[in-house]
Amino acid sequence: PTSVLTGILGLPLGEMLLGSLPHFVIVVPNTVSGGFLSVGTENLPDYMQGVGAVLLSVSLLIQVVATVLFLQAIASFELKNKALLQELPKDEEVEEYDAKQKWVRQRRAHARQWRNLSHSFQVGHVIAVSVMVFSTLSFMFLSSLVFAEFSIEDEVNEENLEGFIKPYFGYVNIALFALATVYTFYFTRVTSLKADDEEINGSILNLDVGDIEAQSLTTTLSKKSNYNSDQTKEMSPEEAKNQL
Repeated sequence: PTSVLTGILGLPLGEMLLGSLPHFVIVVPNTVSGGFLSVGTENLPDYMQGVGAVLLSVSLLIQVVATVLFLQAIASFELKNKALLQELPKDEEVEEYDAKQKWVRQRRAHARQWRNLSHSFQVGHVIAVSVMVFSTLSFMFLSSLVFAEFSIEDEVNEENLEGFIKPYFGYVNIALFALATVYTFYFTRVTSLKADDEEINGSILNLDVGDIEAQSLTTTLSKKSNYNSDQTKEMSPEEAKNQL
């Protein structure tokens, strides 16, 4: 990210490197605490045995505090510069694209509503959700039946990388979880293609498609207008809709 921001956007390298320093504050405690886990507390002096846990707690605290301060800084900047942000020039092409994308998202959401699904997809939803819940609960509360016990000091058997999964309950849970995931991907893909191909009434979507067409017409007329600046009048979406 630093090379992209400094090379393409031309931002100053010194400030970018200075801005990356908080990452070290977060990474170092995690790395050191992981090192203590790898060495093992039994090989450390008594006064060092709790250092790993302390560093991990400090790292978590830093991440939480940093996130809160980051969000507070953004909110404070937006509040102080509200007028300045509102005065920024609007890109008509971006607004037109955003409006079209909003239309596409609502079309897809409409296609994925329960009442609009076929019976096969409704049955598939029930099965997939049931399987996903069963697998997740098994991973959480029956992990000893799914995964073999291991520690950070154990060596990985490269000839049997699946050795950490217990037969047969473990393999069944993994397979069910994978099946539900594949179904979710298939359902999302099919409904997206269906929504893109079908013409759906804008009133059903609670979206006035005329506003999008009017905005597009406004942009086109604005670009093609040859009037002088004192004679040019920007058309509102309502006026453009009347033109349609």
